[in-house]
Amino acid sequence: AARREMRRKSNRGYRVFNRASTVLVGLFALLCLLPFLLLLIGSFTDNDVVVRNGYSFFPQKWSVDSYVYLFRNPQGLINAYKVTIITTLATTVFGLFLTAMTGYALSRQDFRSRNVFSFMFYFTQLFGGGLIPWYMVITQYLGMRDTMWALIVPSLLSSYNILLMRNFIKQCVPNEVVESARIDGANDARIYTGIMLPLSKPVMTTIGLFAALGYWNNWTNGLYYITDSKLY
Repeated sequence: AARREMRRKSNRGYRVFNRASTVLVGLFALLCLLPFLLLLIGSFTDNDVVVRNGYSFFPQKWSVDSYVYLFRNPQGLINAYKVTIITTLATTVFGLFLTAMTGYALSRQDFRSRNVFSFMFYFTQLFGGGLIPWYMVITQYLGMRDTMWALIVPSLLSSYNILLMRNFIKQCVPNEVVESARIDGANDARIYTGIMLPLSKPVMTTIGLFAALGYWNNWTNGLYYITDSKLY
């Protein structure tokens, strides 16, 4: 009887916890949807009201002028999506390839300078050169202002992703596998493409997902380096 009573109380507490967790997670999900709702309402708000009072969930004046303008001039939106899709795909693919290659090199035991280069990547997460030097490098020294490269190159690599890739390979890919492949005659390119990349699919999928989302939502590169309306 005592056990049944304890089990009953335990099940009741478990149900209460589940219900409370469901309510809290549901409220948090609704909060995450509020920016989308504000965006939708803002698209039906008169532009003068938005300029004067800002965005609001309860606009003073409704209007569909934004959609009228959009359907009358669709080329701007189509071109903007084209630029966004191209830069997102290019940066994700090339960035993921370079991230995996760099992480693999830093994880190699026979790479004597791996700790030095790892520290250099880690150092950039603690201290940055600043916006103005970075702007000068991209626009003056590399000459990428008002080019598609200005939307791709600044976001191509992330030190955090490189170190994440390196740690995954060190912990999840045994060095004995590499040594066995080398004994069988595999060179570095074969080991990288035939062993490391297939075994690193979980971390590459994770990095690729977050990278693609970051590139899709990135607007600072266009703000800093682009003045040509064709690249908006």
